[in-house]
Amino acid sequence: MAPFFTGVGKNLAGFGFGKESSGSSGTTATDEQTYVYTSSSVVSASRPGPSAGKEMQSVRFYVQGAGGGANPTGPGNTDQSGGFTDYTHESNLQDTYKLVIGQGGIPASGGTAWGGGGDGASMPGRSQFGGGGGGGSFVFYSPITSFTASNPYHSSIVVCSGGGGGAFNDSLPSNRGGRGGTSTGEDGQRGTTGGGNGGGGTQVGGGTGGTQYPSSNADAESGNDHQGGSGNQSGYEFAGGGGGGGYYGGGAGGSCISVCPGPTRNGSGGGGSSFYRSPEGTLNSWSQGIDTSHPKYDAARGSAGEPGKITIVWEWLE
Repeated sequence: MAPFFTGVGKNLAGFGFGKESSGSSGTTATDEQTYVYTSSSVVSASRPGPSAGKEMQSVRFYVQGAGGGANPTGPGNTDQSGGFTDYTHESNLQDTYKLVIGQGGIPASGGTAWGGGGDGASMPGRSQFGGGGGGGSFVFYSPITSFTASNPYHSSIVVCSGGGGGAFNDSLPSNRGGRGGTSTGEDGQRGTTGGGNGGGGTQVGGGTGGTQYPSSNADAESGNDHQGGSGNQSGYEFAGGGGGGGYYGGGAGGSCISVCPGPTRNGSGGGGSSFYRSPEGTLNSWSQGIDTSHPKYDAARGSAGEPGKITIVWEWLE
């Protein structure tokens, strides 16, 4: 086995490190690179130097979306995790891929998260603020130059994993954002009956925004291409959570614009959906939220408020 090496893929938006293994001439060789979130910029991931001039066989991606932002006042929301996708790209292989690594959802209506996580709602009447959705983690064909709501490069996604939705502001232990991942992100969850949760993103559109109270107010913002919905009105109490980013983002949870009876019609954000390019490769597995049974799943990433991660294994013929 060749020696380990470090320093692959270091830049302002992420840090990659790797290891290389190979057999004798005529066999395949592999190189593993890992990228984690450090700042909100697009990351370049290029084939390793030892593979130069050789035939690439496949590129395998292990992609974790970020977790949704926590409930600022309650004991729950430990499982609003981002999705996990294990996908092997086998045709139309690229020398360089572009990565967006999801930022953990920001608590207390602190803003949107890199990777499409929506902002939690702000209810200043009782100083209550919802958790934001976690960003999705994405692999794109190169080149892309930016990643914004107006230019998400949606048709250039090779594989992605959805982020978890943000929790709404309440003390219920079972209140949490929807888990990100698989073809449809999970709807937001709450510990009492009643409407208000944001819907999970799907393969064809964003999750619906939750109903607000009173219902004469517009629903919370729905998800869209990669972007989770954000709390779009200020009011009194029980601030809704933001939607998670993903292939399509989850919808934001509804809030109580005025005093809620109960409360009713407030909720958490939905999780974002995941995606893989089926004509060009093989889906090995994917999960909605945590997948601790997978050897490449990193339990330190993608849980509530934690950023995402992408690991790449390049395989070429010696």
